[in-house]
Amino acid sequence: MKTRSCALRCRHIRTEKRAFLFCCGMTARQGYERGFYVVFGSDVTATDDPRLQEAELQVLRKGFARVLSASEILDCLEVTAEA
Repeated sequence: MKTRSCALRCRHIRTEKRAFLFCCGMTARQGYERGFYVVFGSDVTATDDPRLQEAELQVLRKGFARVLSASEILDCLEVTAEA
C-alpha cells in the first residue's frame, strides 16, 4: 500500500482518510466548487445507515463527482501509468 500512496502523491492526487460519509461528501463538493475533477470512492467511505450512503452517492454522481469503486479507481490509475 505504501507504493500506491507514493504513486498517488507523485501524480498530485490527494487521498482523504475520513471515516464519515458526510465529511467526505462535503470535501467532494468543495473540491468541485474549486474546479477540481473529483473522483469519489463508493466503497471506501461508510456511514451507519446504508440508505444514507446510497443517497449521498447518488447526489455526488448527479453533479459533483465521478463515483467509482476502489478497484475501478486503481484500474484507471494503472492504465494511465502504462500510457
